[in-house]
Amino acid sequence: MWSVAQTKPGQLDLVLTNLTRQGYRAFCPIFEKRKLDGRRKLVTVSEPLFINYLFIQLLDSQRGTPINSTFGVNKLLTRTAADSEYLEPVIIADTFIAGLKSCSTVNDRMSGASIPAPRCGSRPARSPT
Repeated sequence: MWSVAQTKPGQLDLVLTNLTRQGYRAFCPIFEKRKLDGRRKLVTVSEPLFINYLFIQLLDSQRGTPINSTFGVNKLLTRTAADSEYLEPVIIADTFIAGLKSCSTVNDRMSGASIPAPRCGSRPARSPT
């Protein structure tokens, strides 16, 4: 089961690190975008698809309430539970997350991933030709 958390501006890397320490698995889809830099040259940068949002996998044994207390997280998106007045985390379909993972240009910007992802706004490394 996947849910969505809103992060504070500019603290995505910090949130991914803190959620990993707490035992959660988080995913932030990264896509390449072409834009003009300060010298009006076209460059390709890697940016999150949803700025200030990331997806968190909640296992059956994990609760979502500690996520709201995680440093850098603004809030876990919630909805009113059926037949109840209490709030529960918004559930995102696994097929939607699988589709995002297959389309993401950076391998996976996941907490606990072995491949380091480039930082947002960083310039791509030039390949020797």
